[in-house]
Amino acid sequence: MVVMVLLMLLQTATLAFSQVALKLAMANLKWEWSWSFIWHHVLLNAWMMFAILLMIAANLFWLWMLHKYDFSKVYPLTSLGFIFGILAGLFIFHEHVGFMQWIGVTMVITGCMFIADVGKKEAPKEESDQPTVEYHETTSYEDNQNLLGGC
Repeated sequence: MVVMVLLMLLQTATLAFSQVALKLAMANLKWEWSWSFIWHHVLLNAWMMFAILLMIAANLFWLWMLHKYDFSKVYPLTSLGFIFGILAGLFIFHEHVGFMQWIGVTMVITGCMFIADVGKKEAPKEESDQPTVEYHETTSYEDNQNLLGGC
């Protein structure tokens, strides 16, 4: 479980810092709703390109996590991203982080520990424990209705 939490920290940190890169890409821009502005000042912005690369990396991590771990455990752990958001606001953007925000961060960390059952050793799953999905090729509306039980 500790490995799962560490991997989720990596995934959420990557995703959170993609948002930091987006914020940096949009800083000091006077927004205009024109294709020329969007193309030259937004899409070709180095911070924007870096943000997109980070998002791709975060989604690849996420796909691997979905493949490896239970959805009911990893999805709630995406809330770890809120912690990185608070830290980025504090250290990168020099924003004020209030006492109640720190209480919230503490609650998120505590909740994630409960969800992940940190400290609990779990036996590796066997292949037979993995959910199976049956795929049926259908060619007609009637076939689909039969699969759905006549719904």
